[in-house]
Order: sequence, then C-alpha cells, then structure tokens
Amino acid sequence: MGLSECTIFRHFTDKDDIVLEAVKRLEAMLVQTTAPVEEADDPLEQLGGFIQRRVALIRERPEIFKVLFSDDLAKAGPEEAATRVRQLKHDSMTTVLSLLCQAKEQGVLAEGADPDELVYVVHGTALAIVFSGGDLEQVTSASVDPEQIWEALEALMRKS
Repeated sequence: MGLSECTIFRHFTDKDDIVLEAVKRLEAMLVQTTAPVEEADDPLEQLGGFIQRRVALIRERPEIFKVLFSDDLAKAGPEEAATRVRQLKHDSMTTVLSLLCQAKEQGVLAEGADPDELVYVVHGTALAIVFSGGDLEQVTSASVDPEQIWEALEALMRKS
C-alpha cells in the first residue's frame, strides 16, 4: 500500500489511537444514517428510512459491518473502543424500539403487534439483507432490494 509504520505513527501515538480513530469515524458514519426523514411524521416511515440508510451504508462500506459484529476491535484496541462499539449497537436497537413504540402510540401498528418483539424482527430483517447478499436469491424468487423488503415488512406491521 505504500504506507510505512513510521508514516502511521506520525499521526497516531500508538495502536490504541488508531483503533479509537477508526471507532470515531464509524460513529460519524452511523450518526448520518440515524437522522430522521424530515418529511415523514409516520414513525414506520422513519424506521424504513433508517433501515434503508443503514443497509445502504453497510453495502457501500462492508468493513463497517465487520467492525460492528466482530470481537476483533475489542481485542485490538482499548476497552474504550469496545465500549463505544457496544454503545453504537445499543443506540441502533434503541432507535428501532423507540420508533416502534411511537408507531404503537399513534395507532399505526397492527393489532397485537408488540414493539419489544418487533425490534428483533426488524433487526433480523436488516441483518438478513446485509448478510445474504445474493444467497437468498438462490432460494427465493425475490431479489434483495432493501426498499421492497422493507415495504413487505411494513405491510405486516402496519395496521390496515
């Protein structure tokens, strides 16, 4: 790559500083996907936008996914880095749960739909979209289009 150890350590004092900077950049990228859709008052529309932005980011930058769902960072850097990555995961799940609770309060969730249960369904769907790549296309007739997948999930969750 043309990058020597001396060059890196002109900018960083040690490996921990490198890992912390990587986490800082990860946080900045994920925060951009958390911003609400300004024109959407409907919490399910907000949630759909959030999920689609996250999936697009992870598809564009697959290394993000590896950092979020791996213990490598905890092993490579200081505890602060591992703690911050855990907090990112927690914040994502909290955002999903909050929007689902708002949807329930506004009466737009299907009868009997429980936000505490749906948070796992939404999270699992996002993971399936990211993890599967083209693998699901081999067993289903549906292509992995995050927008269409979200529309199908939203139709199941939304009160008719």
